[in-house]
Amino acid sequence: MPIVILLACVVIAFAIGAVSGADHIVDDDAGSWRTHSTIQDAINDSAEFDTVHVYAGTYQENVIVNQTIDLIGNGTDTIINGSFAGDTVYIDSDRVNMSYFHVTGGSSRGIYMDGDYLWVHNLTVNDSVSSGIYMKRFWSTVDNCTVSDTRYGLEIIWTQWHTVKESHFENNERSGLNLGNAFDMELYNNTFLNCGLRVSGSSENAYTSHIIEDCSVDGRPILYMSEAENVTVPAGAGQVIVTGSANVTVEDQYLHNSSYGLIIGYSKHMTVRDCTLDDQYISAWIEKVDNSVFEDVRINRIDDNGLYFTQCERITVEDCNATNTWGERPLYISTDSWNFHVVNFSATDFWAGMVVYGDGTVIENSTLWLNSYGIYIGDDNITIRNNNVYNCQFGIYGSLVEWINITNNSVHGCSNHGIWFQSVENATITYNEIFDNSGYGIRLSSAGIWNNHIHHNNFADNGGAHVDTEGTHDTYDDGVSEGNYWDDWDGNGTYEVDGGNGEDRYPLSDPVNTTAPEKIPGIHLLLGVSSVMVVAAVFRRRWKP
Repeated sequence: MPIVILLACVVIAFAIGAVSGADHIVDDDAGSWRTHSTIQDAINDSAEFDTVHVYAGTYQENVIVNQTIDLIGNGTDTIINGSFAGDTVYIDSDRVNMSYFHVTGGSSRGIYMDGDYLWVHNLTVNDSVSSGIYMKRFWSTVDNCTVSDTRYGLEIIWTQWHTVKESHFENNERSGLNLGNAFDMELYNNTFLNCGLRVSGSSENAYTSHIIEDCSVDGRPILYMSEAENVTVPAGAGQVIVTGSANVTVEDQYLHNSSYGLIIGYSKHMTVRDCTLDDQYISAWIEKVDNSVFEDVRINRIDDNGLYFTQCERITVEDCNATNTWGERPLYISTDSWNFHVVNFSATDFWAGMVVYGDGTVIENSTLWLNSYGIYIGDDNITIRNNNVYNCQFGIYGSLVEWINITNNSVHGCSNHGIWFQSVENATITYNEIFDNSGYGIRLSSAGIWNNHIHHNNFADNGGAHVDTEGTHDTYDDGVSEGNYWDDWDGNGTYEVDGGNGEDRYPLSDPVNTTAPEKIPGIHLLLGVSSVMVVAAVFRRRWKP
């Protein structure tokens, strides 16, 4: 019996020794045969379950961890600098433990975690181009790390069952933590400063399957609501994420500097009102949402987009406004969305006041000024009416579109063309005030200009021709008796459209009475004077003594 016990103890001791492994020392001032001067040399010299201890110092190298080891530094004084020559650290094995390092200088990622059951903790990661840490595979943990000054602090893409806890993300350009088509993530006690959390995916489960608890942006809570119904989100959030929900109201929120202030995915009958979205990469990311209302949303200072809608339908955007000192598009409606109603939207100082690809969208009573493009459209069946678009580079622009209806708008003061279409068919442009644009009033260019109807518009003081077209099958009158008012028509015969590709057979001697928000200065007085003269003449005829 004692012999059996002794043999068992020997077996256990051998097993423990095998799992514990040997120790390897790395010192950039190495002068002993017992130490290594580079981390990679120590890893290459190690076996499964060994431990590599790295002394304080700066190690200019790109490290590949290709076997199960413990890689332990001496804290922030142990620096691995990839010198922007690739991923600084690439973990290509399972059950690796990496801790107590400062990792920097990845040309793509600081740490690429490409194994299962990995544990990285007590790390400082910064100054990598794409992401500080990138997680793939399954069942890994990021714990007590600080990740800053990258495009994405931590990216978790197309993977499942990871945990991120007790970590801090700061000054990451597009988001501190990016969950893209990730499932069953657990996030606990993480803090964000000047960045926040992003959740997105091509399925509802990518939005709804997470546990997100006790996380905050700039000291205010991240409110993550999954599969909620008939509730109002409490005020005072740092970031709001609503997924798989119905009849949820988001109101009275000031969402500041959290990368994506508001995220709504796979939800319906949402109401968002009286909110300010300030200093964001994208103010609000809305995916797979229908029958919802966004009203009185104020968008200030964006890097990319304001309200971004993708795969959404039957949405009303009302009484929203956007101001900027930089940024691209305060309102973006993607090509896989439809049936939007945009009313009383205002935007100034953007690349485009709004970009609309959603089929069946109606844009009305909105004001767009001082943008490169006032309204930019890229889909069919869009109605633009009663808007004031001015002092832009291009007022209204569209490409490869058809069945567009533009009516009762004021388009003026643009440094290039008032309205410009590249390839447009079956458009109707009527009752607009088009004036004082430095280029053409309307420019129709490229192939595919066909069967457009332009009549009952007022044209005045445009720098180029009022209309310049490459199309040969468009009409410039109603086909009966009335065309457009052209301030340079000499009063005789027809009006030839610039380029010789069309004519207005019935040009009008008096301005058209439109309901556009801003009229051409001066010319409508003529209409009033002539009307008074007609009334006076009738009066004299009736009461002639």
